[in-house]
Amino acid sequence: MPAKGARMDVIVGGGVVGLSVAWRLARSGRPVTVVDPAPGRGASYAAAGMLAPVSEVAYTEEPLLRLGAASLRRWPSFAAELTADAGLDTGLGTGFMEPDALTKPGGGFSGALGFRGAGGEAARLGLDLRTDGTLDVAFGADDLAALNDLAAFMDKLGLRVERLTGRECRRLEPMLAPSVRGGLLAPGDAWVDPRRVTAALLAALERL
Repeated sequence: MPAKGARMDVIVGGGVVGLSVAWRLARSGRPVTVVDPAPGRGASYAAAGMLAPVSEVAYTEEPLLRLGAASLRRWPSFAAELTADAGLDTGLGTGFMEPDALTKPGGGFSGALGFRGAGGEAARLGLDLRTDGTLDVAFGADDLAALNDLAAFMDKLGLRVERLTGRECRRLEPMLAPSVRGGLLAPGDAWVDPRRVTAALLAALERL
């Protein structure tokens, strides 16, 4: 219990963001409480957990690309600290990414993104950052034209993407309909299980 008259930080919302803020505050020794009828069971429970700055880039949103790349770059240390505080095998992932996995050699954004892999330490942790990449697909002529325009924009930014035929898309994802016309693969994108993230955050908070 905090001392009488001491301030307590109140976090409204017990999803990934709210619990992460509460965890960081608690780690710094500040009293904190989370207000949520079912922590970890809201939007975060159904989220895709994407750390996918390349496939989510859009025109005029280069600042968001930098932010997304920074989030992906910081994931290994975040997951390692969270696993230690939770005191259990969270099944999260520091994963392993090749240096500059998001950009082509000499790409315009390579220096700005500054992504580097987690290295061997990641493999020693019981975690699992999925680095399968992201596949965007097109089924109609308009979709394919829009996807090709987006690919040209990504190329201009120096991002690492691969144009695929419909057959190549189905080879990667056999459950796609035969009508798929083509696709765009961002091999440096990643994702994590948000349910494991919230479970680990709750476990860490209980121990602090």
